[in-house]
Amino acid sequence: MLFGLAACKKDEVEKSLENTSWEFALQDSDPTEGEILESSVYYPWTYCNRIAYEFSFDSNGKLAVKQTQPDCDPILPSFFKAGSHQYVYNPDERRLIIDGTEFKVSLVTDDFLRLHLATPVAGGFSNYIFLFSRIK
Repeated sequence: MLFGLAACKKDEVEKSLENTSWEFALQDSDPTEGEILESSVYYPWTYCNRIAYEFSFDSNGKLAVKQTQPDCDPILPSFFKAGSHQYVYNPDERRLIIDGTEFKVSLVTDDFLRLHLATPVAGGFSNYIFLFSRIK
């Protein structure tokens, strides 16, 4: 009976971003877990980015991006800039939309979130990988 409860709890965590807070991560927690799409490159966060921003998903479709340190990377994508953003997360399709930009969610655990963003390049698409670690 305890095993069933533990499995249910893990599934709940994997299916919801509501009421969670995250910061940029500099390393993939486990690149062998979850899906890594072809033609993928990790987005080049800096240490300064990691400590300068906090991302909080609420239960009403709002993503609050809080800048906690002076801006150290003015070329952050607009969907990660400080302020309030709209989000929709579909765990069954593993899709997250922030201000109209669609991400594939390849991994979400208690501690880690990995997003893929398809970007057009000559001859097709490339996928940026954005990494986040949970703030507890």
